[in-house]
Amino acid sequence: MEDFYLELKEEGHLENKCPTVMLKQLLESGVVTLAKGTIGRVHDDARRAQALNCLRSTTGIPTAEAIMMLSVSEKVMNAEIATRQLSQSKQQRLF
Repeated sequence: MEDFYLELKEEGHLENKCPTVMLKQLLESGVVTLAKGTIGRVHDDARRAQALNCLRSTTGIPTAEAIMMLSVSEKVMNAEIATRQLSQSKQQRLF
Protein backbone atom coordinates (compact mmCIF):
# COMPACT_ATOMS: atom_id res chain seq x y z
CA MET A 1 0.00 0.00 0.00
CA GLU A 2 2.87 2.38 0.73
CA ASP A 3 4.24 1.77 -2.77
CA PHE A 4 0.84 2.48 -4.28
CA TYR A 5 0.62 5.78 -2.36
CA LEU A 6 4.08 6.82 -3.52
CA GLU A 7 3.19 5.93 -7.11
CA LEU A 8 0.02 8.04 -6.98
CA LYS A 9 1.93 10.92 -5.43
CA GLU A 10 4.80 10.78 -7.95
CA GLU A 11 2.38 10.74 -10.88
CA GLY A 12 0.58 13.80 -9.48
CA HIS A 13 -2.74 12.07 -8.90
CA LEU A 14 -3.05 13.49 -5.38
CA GLU A 15 -2.13 17.14 -5.97
CA ASN A 16 -4.98 19.55 -5.31
CA LYS A 17 -7.38 16.64 -4.99
CA CYS A 18 -9.83 15.64 -2.36
CA PRO A 19 -8.54 12.92 0.00
CA THR A 20 -11.28 10.63 -1.25
CA VAL A 21 -9.40 10.37 -4.56
CA MET A 22 -6.93 8.11 -2.78
CA LEU A 23 -9.75 6.00 -1.37
CA LYS A 24 -11.33 5.69 -4.82
CA GLN A 25 -8.02 4.63 -6.37
CA LEU A 26 -7.44 2.03 -3.67
CA LEU A 27 -10.94 0.59 -4.06
CA GLU A 28 -10.77 0.49 -7.85
CA SER A 29 -7.37 -1.18 -7.87
CA GLY A 30 -8.46 -3.83 -5.39
CA VAL A 31 -5.81 -2.85 -2.82
CA VAL A 32 -8.61 -2.14 -0.35
CA THR A 33 -11.87 -4.05 -0.08
CA LEU A 34 -14.93 -3.30 2.00
CA ALA A 35 -16.84 -5.79 4.10
CA LYS A 36 -20.56 -6.03 3.53
CA GLY A 37 -22.46 -3.54 5.61
CA THR A 38 -19.64 -0.97 5.82
CA ILE A 39 -20.28 0.95 2.60
CA GLY A 40 -22.71 3.33 4.32
CA ARG A 41 -20.20 4.31 6.97
CA VAL A 42 -17.42 4.68 4.39
CA HIS A 43 -19.72 6.86 2.28
CA ASP A 44 -20.51 9.10 5.27
CA ASP A 45 -16.82 9.35 6.18
CA ALA A 46 -15.92 10.19 2.58
CA ARG A 47 -18.55 12.95 2.45
CA ARG A 48 -17.21 14.36 5.72
CA ALA A 49 -13.65 14.27 4.33
CA GLN A 50 -14.79 16.05 1.17
CA ALA A 51 -16.52 18.79 3.16
CA LEU A 52 -13.52 19.35 5.41
CA ASN A 53 -11.13 19.34 2.44
CA CYS A 54 -13.33 21.86 0.62
CA LEU A 55 -13.42 24.08 3.68
CA ARG A 56 -9.64 23.94 4.08
CA SER A 57 -8.86 24.49 0.40
CA THR A 58 -11.28 27.40 -0.10
CA THR A 59 -10.28 29.32 3.02
CA GLY A 60 -6.57 28.50 2.98
CA ILE A 61 -6.45 28.20 6.76
CA PRO A 62 -6.54 25.16 9.08
CA THR A 63 -9.94 23.49 9.28
CA ALA A 64 -10.57 24.23 12.97
CA GLU A 65 -9.90 27.94 12.43
CA ALA A 66 -12.11 28.01 9.31
CA ILE A 67 -14.99 26.40 11.20
CA MET A 68 -14.76 28.97 13.99
CA MET A 69 -14.40 31.84 11.53
CA LEU A 70 -17.44 30.80 9.50
CA SER A 71 -19.64 29.79 12.43
CA VAL A 72 -22.61 31.84 13.57
CA SER A 73 -24.43 31.98 16.87
CA GLU A 74 -27.48 29.81 17.49
CA LYS A 75 -29.64 32.94 17.52
CA VAL A 76 -28.46 33.96 14.04
CA MET A 77 -28.90 30.39 12.77
CA ASN A 78 -32.48 30.17 14.09
CA ALA A 79 -33.34 33.55 12.56
CA GLU A 80 -32.06 32.39 9.16
CA ILE A 81 -34.03 29.14 9.40
CA ALA A 82 -37.21 31.05 10.26
CA THR A 83 -36.66 33.43 7.34
CA ARG A 84 -36.18 30.56 4.90
CA GLN A 85 -39.22 28.68 6.19
CA LEU A 86 -41.37 31.78 5.83
CA SER A 87 -40.08 32.32 2.31
CA GLN A 88 -40.82 28.69 1.37
CA SER A 89 -44.36 28.85 2.73
CA LYS A 90 -45.04 32.01 0.68
CA GLN A 91 -43.73 30.31 -2.47
CA GLN A 92 -45.90 27.25 -1.85
CA ARG A 93 -49.01 29.43 -1.56
CA LEU A 94 -48.34 30.90 -4.99
CA PHE A 95 -48.67 27.48 -6.60
